[in-house]
Amino acid sequence: MIQALGHEQAPSWKRAIVWMARLDWKLGACSSISDALRSGKGALSMLQGPQYEMMRVRICWRMATFLREAGFFELAMAILQAQIELSYFCPNSLSSQSVSQRIERLEIFWETEVGRIGDKDATGWDKWEELGQPEPVSYAVASTTDSGELQDPYQRWFNREKQLDTVGTVPTRTFNEDEQDPYSTILFNDIHDFISDIQQSASKEYLRLVFLSFLGLNIPGLGRLELDAPGEHSDLLDLLDNSWMLSGRRGWVAEPATLFPSIKENRLLDWESHLGAIVALEKPRRSIFGPVKDWALGRQYLEGTNSSCEGRSWEPDDIRGIDVQRIRNVFSQLRLDSWEWDEMFSAFVAAVDVKSAVKMSKQRLENRSNSSHLWKTQIRLERIRRDYTKASKMYQIALGTETQMQDIDLLYADAIEYFWFQEDENQARLLLKRALEIDESSSAALYLLRGRKKIEDLLSVIQDTAKKEIILRLQFFFELSICPIHEAIDAFKRSFNERKFTTRSQELLLSWLCITLHNLAQLRGTIVPPALVERNVAEALKSYPDNTILLGLFLEYERGQGIWGRVRNLLDDAGSSDKSLNRLAWEIWAEGQSYGPWEPDRIRNKLESALGTPRSKQSVALWRMYLALELRNNLSKAKTILIRAIGQCWWAKEFYMMAFGPLRSEFSARELNALVEVMVDRGVRMRRDLGEFLKGWIDPSALEDEEASNGGDMEVEAMVQAREQAKPF
Repeated sequence: MIQALGHEQAPSWKRAIVWMARLDWKLGACSSISDALRSGKGALSMLQGPQYEMMRVRICWRMATFLREAGFFELAMAILQAQIELSYFCPNSLSSQSVSQRIERLEIFWETEVGRIGDKDATGWDKWEELGQPEPVSYAVASTTDSGELQDPYQRWFNREKQLDTVGTVPTRTFNEDEQDPYSTILFNDIHDFISDIQQSASKEYLRLVFLSFLGLNIPGLGRLELDAPGEHSDLLDLLDNSWMLSGRRGWVAEPATLFPSIKENRLLDWESHLGAIVALEKPRRSIFGPVKDWALGRQYLEGTNSSCEGRSWEPDDIRGIDVQRIRNVFSQLRLDSWEWDEMFSAFVAAVDVKSAVKMSKQRLENRSNSSHLWKTQIRLERIRRDYTKASKMYQIALGTETQMQDIDLLYADAIEYFWFQEDENQARLLLKRALEIDESSSAALYLLRGRKKIEDLLSVIQDTAKKEIILRLQFFFELSICPIHEAIDAFKRSFNERKFTTRSQELLLSWLCITLHNLAQLRGTIVPPALVERNVAEALKSYPDNTILLGLFLEYERGQGIWGRVRNLLDDAGSSDKSLNRLAWEIWAEGQSYGPWEPDRIRNKLESALGTPRSKQSVALWRMYLALELRNNLSKAKTILIRAIGQCWWAKEFYMMAFGPLRSEFSARELNALVEVMVDRGVRMRRDLGEFLKGWIDPSALEDEEASNGGDMEVEAMVQAREQAKPF
């Protein structure tokens, strides 16, 4: 395949796919970390040139994730930090120089050990040059010590490694280096071959999203890399493995046990007896949208599933355990003149503290009060606080009769949807007339004619895809204001089919339509047949089976139907046996949502089936789910799964460490020593020498064996003495 598709004369998209697929295979087939590093450098060297920028970013992300899984947190972070410094903060005076010359100057910046992107004292390479190359400022860093409370040295070593891995996620500097760990300080020579020239705006945007994802923030849809592959060759995209992209994220990925029902809940009785009659207990109503979030990239980060924006991209459970301050630093340091980035920043801060997000957004709005995007962000934050009165007033102020804003249609569409869901249809109709420039005193017939003509004119003139999506939303509510809901849906889909939208935009529009129908069905006095919503959700799911919004709506409209077979068919059939990891995780979560008895064996079968596919068998996140399942009640089986996981994911330090921690009771000292030897041979990172913890310790099991052996010898001696005493009889 390399000779057929990977040569220089092959189309760029074919060449990129082949070399990226080859890298995925090589990383799994290598026998040591050093071999894996050589494979990554080789793939980057084969994809030089501006047409491969997105692919080089993906390879950097792949290698950084791989190194972090192997325990080399500092090297992984350094690769992405250096690439961002070169791409975003290169001094203007060096813009005319070659890539190699710029990288040489970057080495000077790196070796001075000043703050880098994400550090609290970082100002950027360009600012550092402007300020005359100042010396770094030293500061104290968090430190950990061995408590020594545990008697078992293997568990003490496990706890120490875990502490150091938690603290040592960024490269150390001269003033805070770890003398016992030579890998904590990263020299420029260690990362030189991973850095390349990234200049295109789309590639730079991809790079900063990748950095946020690497830091633990889940960005739905980021893993769906779009290459310019013709339709008849799109099957080649299946060669790429995206399951590794989930590694390191927080939420359910870091704590896969959250996908399963709690052990306490699983043991509760679901019935009780009254006067001899068996009565089923009412089960608590749960949210239809679980911890797994996956949809097309481009959905607004503050957009939720109802008026209070629940189900948005990031909520408190999604950011638990991440380095909040470092991500805030990244948002501030990489902030450009981009409303999308500002909205992301506000959405992240809102997940941490809504009041802080409101205050920050308000300051931006005071400086740029003519920005419809900032108005929308501020109002959505008020909706998250459930201050609907203030949100309504802000919509009315922002959409005054003399308002002059760019992209005002965006704010109109958002306000009309909000007022409709707040059951204030009169205000929604008034805003519809303003948005479509219709006289407020027009008759119903004139309102109908002028509104439809205005919408058709806008759709035929506007070329921007995002703006077309907004007009389609306006069209839906316009048709809903004058005709039954099924006719509004038909008009929406007719315009949707007549216009050419990208696959991403199609998924965003159809998922928006389904969630809008669901919200309309919750309103008093609005007749929306459940079958109508169910039919639209089922149609959309055929095209986008991984969209968790659509999957959640499917569960909602099966609730109370008493037909578990429909849900089970969905959970068993995803269109193919090679499911995405997000889809598999969602299915595992859905198994425990009271639509039927929770059956661990079904979960095991799903996981075994997924591990049988070539692309998933080396997924660290998948093996982590399997281990979390077995750790609930079967440690011996968990040990068997762990050995299999180490065989497939030979580089994953966390699997080796589980033998010293949660599964310590299942491993003997001899087995643990053998595991350490394997880690050394494969080059997996160990921050402290296990031998230091074993000094003076004697294995109790070895003593028992020795005592048993000595006891046997004493019995033999006693028998010999008895025979001697019995002579000559």
